[in-house]
Amino acid sequence: SMCILASFHLLDSGQAVRIKRVVKQEGEAHVTPATETAEQTRDRLSAALQNRDLLRSIGEFEEYQPVEPRLVRELRGIFEALGGNGYQLGPPPTTEPAGLQHHFGIPANRIVRTEKVGSGGYTNIVQRPLKTGFPHVDAYGEARKQTAFGSVDNYYRRVKQERKRNAEKFSSSVMDPADVAARDAVRCLEHAMVVVAGEKNVYRTIVSPSLTK
Repeated sequence: SMCILASFHLLDSGQAVRIKRVVKQEGEAHVTPATETAEQTRDRLSAALQNRDLLRSIGEFEEYQPVEPRLVRELRGIFEALGGNGYQLGPPPTTEPAGLQHHFGIPANRIVRTEKVGSGGYTNIVQRPLKTGFPHVDAYGEARKQTAFGSVDNYYRRVKQERKRNAEKFSSSVMDPADVAARDAVRCLEHAMVVVAGEKNVYRTIVSPSLTK
C-alpha cells in the first residue's frame, strides 16, 4: 500500500520539465528551434559547450522539480520505512554497471526499432517492466518511466503535427524536407536530454537520500 501511495504521488506530480521563459532582447530577432537554420543550431550548441551551459541552451523546455516539498518529505519517509523493513539499498556501485543483456536478456546489437522512422523510434525495451527486487524502487521507476515516456511521446507527436501543418502551408521549394526532418530530429533529441535531466533531479531529491542511510 505504501508503494501504491508513492506511485500515485509520483504520477500525480507530473512532468519534470516546463516551457522555457524566453526574454526577447530589444532589436534582436527571436529565432525559435522550429525555425532556426542548421548553421544557427551549430553556433548555438558550440557556444553552449564553450560556456558549459548546454542544458540551458537546448530545447524549448527546461528541467523542473514537480514534486512539492510536502510530498518530498512524505516520499522520503516511505523510502526510509521500507528501507528499514529489509529493503535497504546499498551504496552506489563502484564498478561498471552490467550491460543490457544482463538486465533485459537482449544483446546490445539486437535492439531494434519497433516504430517506423519519424514516429519516435522507440526500442523494444522501452515499455519493459522495471524489476530491481526493491518494491519501493520498482514503484518509483514505473511511475516516473510512465511520466517521462509521456513527456517525450507528446513532444514527438506535437512536432509531427507541426511538420504536417507546415507541409500543407508551404511548398517543398520553400522548405527542404531533408532540412526539416534533420531539424526536428535535433529538437526531439534536445527535448529527451532535458527530460532525462529533469528525471535525474527528481531521483536525487527522493531516492538518493535513502542511499546514504
